[in-house]
Amino acid sequence: MDFNKQKAISKSSTEAKYCSVVAALADIKWIINLLHELHLTLKLSCIYSDNMGVILLAVNPIMHSKTKHFELDLYFVRKSIQNKQLTLLYISATDQIVDTLTKPLCKS
Repeated sequence: MDFNKQKAISKSSTEAKYCSVVAALADIKWIINLLHELHLTLKLSCIYSDNMGVILLAVNPIMHSKTKHFELDLYFVRKSIQNKQLTLLYISATDQIVDTLTKPLCKS
């Protein structure tokens, strides 16, 4: 019997959604820098998330052993929150407008 390590890595939904917040924040910061070079001002306001774990991770300064492999992403978002460039707001999954574009619709 051969005991090898698991080849697939499973992520928690919180980690996956946190990575989405990091990607959105990086894109928004790029757009803000572009607008700044064009002498336009835009302040970064908020990103909505339907996962409370994401919001709690972003504002909690304590590092946990389960977050050490995406620690750099944690600092990126936390620094933006501390500098008042970003606000993470909770929105329930039923109120997510974008879900209509990503989820199948019922027959009615």
